[in-house]
Amino acid sequence: MKKKVLPLICGVFCCFVFMPAFAESAQVLPARAFSFEIASSFTLAEKYYDIARKYNRFQEKEGAFKTLNLGFSAAAGITDWLTATVKWNPGWNVWSRKDQVFMPSEKILLTGFYDILAEIKVQIAGPQGLFKKRGFRFALAPEFKIPLPGPNYAEQEAKLQRGEPIIMENLDRHVFGLGGRIYFDYLINKMFSINILGEAIFYPVLKKLKDVGFDEYLYAGPLIPADSMVRYLGDLNLKGGVYFAKALSRGLIFGVGLPLNYMVNCGTWYYSYLKNRNISYLLSLQPDIGLFFFRLPVPVHLRLGYSLPLLGMDQNAVHVFALSLKIYFMGKAAGDRPVQETAQGPAAPPVPGGPLGLGF
Repeated sequence: MKKKVLPLICGVFCCFVFMPAFAESAQVLPARAFSFEIASSFTLAEKYYDIARKYNRFQEKEGAFKTLNLGFSAAAGITDWLTATVKWNPGWNVWSRKDQVFMPSEKILLTGFYDILAEIKVQIAGPQGLFKKRGFRFALAPEFKIPLPGPNYAEQEAKLQRGEPIIMENLDRHVFGLGGRIYFDYLINKMFSINILGEAIFYPVLKKLKDVGFDEYLYAGPLIPADSMVRYLGDLNLKGGVYFAKALSRGLIFGVGLPLNYMVNCGTWYYSYLKNRNISYLLSLQPDIGLFFFRLPVPVHLRLGYSLPLLGMDQNAVHVFALSLKIYFMGKAAGDRPVQETAQGPAAPPVPGGPLGLGF
């Protein structure tokens, strides 16, 4: 039988979705160039920001957690100024541990899948853009969020009665999203650049209340109409910082980035008796370092990133450690281009990113 339960002390939805994306820029892949990336991240949350923006530590059995995520992304240069990308990063939470007990189950899991993001980036102005410019890059990118299935809470209820580990909340929205990104890079000189990214995603599709989370599943039916719906208002993201890249040899480039990331959850409307969830946000510092081996038969880009929470409201203060490996496959049109280390970056292999075209 379904039982009434208290909501969790702090909504953890948006901070699960968050992890360092490393530096992203207005750079695009040339025609017939391809990239594939695999990334892993470890997330730790022992504190949280409450509605009054106060920094608090989780007490014992109150909800501190750790997760390990594995993600992937792939990109293809359609033309010299247009790149199509599919991102599943964050992707799959393969392991989790949460310091919380929900009797009779003695273990709560945070495993599961995030949604997929598809993006089409068009460089409007820049070395490869529709309008040839030097010294800066500007790009627009419409994007679509493709939902993957979330937990089946009827199955989780059955597991709860058996005392087995259960999943109590979605890692992602799991509804169709529509939005876009704006990229702007100012190339200060051959080694330094300032990259700015703005993103907005909105969710035109309603979601059933019983599919939002385990608490909502238990409420739907006995306490409020079972067919109640929920609308996610949207997610906003602003990221910007200074990036440095320098060639250490003819085949190796070293890069460092120091960006700030401001993430906003615009809130949730409940079409029922439940109280709407207001705006929440998290400001983080996301330094990263990387090495790009661009003279290998298959160019390889290694990056290590960290996310440090600085300020927030109604969010978990997540620390994220991320490692990624990206490889590039050059088609005939892209591979024939000579390497030219200019202020605009190496012409080949052309890798998205900072002043040397690295992605830093």
